[in-house]
Amino acid sequence: MPRDEEQRHDRVHEEHEEGRAGRDVLIEDYRAILNELALLTTVSVLLFGFLLTSSLQANHGTEEWMYAIAMVCVATSTMVFILPVAYHHVQFPYEQFDKFVARSHFWVRAGLPFLAVGLYLTLCLAIWSLFAYGAIAIAAAPFVATALAFVLRRGQL
Repeated sequence: MPRDEEQRHDRVHEEHEEGRAGRDVLIEDYRAILNELALLTTVSVLLFGFLLTSSLQANHGTEEWMYAIAMVCVATSTMVFILPVAYHHVQFPYEQFDKFVARSHFWVRAGLPFLAVGLYLTLCLAIWSLFAYGAIAIAAAPFVATALAFVLRRGQL
């Protein structure tokens, strides 16, 4: 093989390996984002299932409203977490992967408050029969503890 052809062959091989490595990283990035969405969607769907099955036992008044708000919040979070997956299938292959990442993170950030409210109200409803209106304060304890641990971890208090 002549020297020039060897160099060209080596350069093509290197470019191929670089492209392959870049593609592997890209695939890992896809996988990480889609795995996060799978986890969030699973949690919200499980909450929605719990709410649907137990809503038939709701008493009129406050408890009934809490079920309605919780179901709407959890259904909204589920739909918001599904959006990036749908976007992935509509837009694939991407011209700009960074755009997909930015949009996915936007939808996750948009869905988390709905999931948090739905989770809080679901916890309230789960302990409502034991504590009635006291469940509203008791259900806040895990959220306050988590927020406090997060703030203390960062040394902001």
